[in-house]
Amino acid sequence: MVTEIGRQPWVVQDVLLTRDGVSPSVGTPTVLISLIGFTLVYGLLALIDVYLMAKYARAGAGEETTSTEVGAGLAY
Repeated sequence: MVTEIGRQPWVVQDVLLTRDGVSPSVGTPTVLISLIGFTLVYGLLALIDVYLMAKYARAGAGEETTSTEVGAGLAY
């Protein structure tokens, strides 16, 4: 029941029907442009993320630390 109610958060149960919650001013081209825009933005962010992970992985971890040094850094 929770899953079914949460699918359309803009529709209030027993108050606003799904057919009444549809905006007549938002057409298919608008939805398509929005979908393409979000896909491009998140795709670009994914590429930047992969680039940065590869860059820092190639750079290496740097100087090794012992478990004692790590524990000392966490002590209050």
